[in-house]
Amino acid sequence: MHRCPNIDILSHHRVKKLVAEISGVVSVLDDMCINSCTAFVGPFADAAECPVCQEPRYKVQKSGKKVPRQHACTILLGPQLQALRRSPESAVALTYCD
Repeated sequence: MHRCPNIDILSHHRVKKLVAEISGVVSVLDDMCINSCTAFVGPFADAAECPVCQEPRYKVQKSGKKVPRQHACTILLGPQLQALRRSPESAVALTYCD
């Protein structure tokens, strides 16, 4: 940026957003126990504490806002496979076991 200030270099956020737009592959953030016991999805989606270790799900800030203590990042398999099949070359490469 110091050497070529006229070049627009993308930030990390803009790169992630552009990759998601082009490929359709996005990450999904789910709340999870601070001790990695369980993710708060499915039957535990409304739980306020971990069913295994009873650790609280949220830390409460001074403003009263509940903030999850930990997240689990998942990149879904379906959109990844769809992105791989978009180009003819990669679609042929996926059939190497045939």
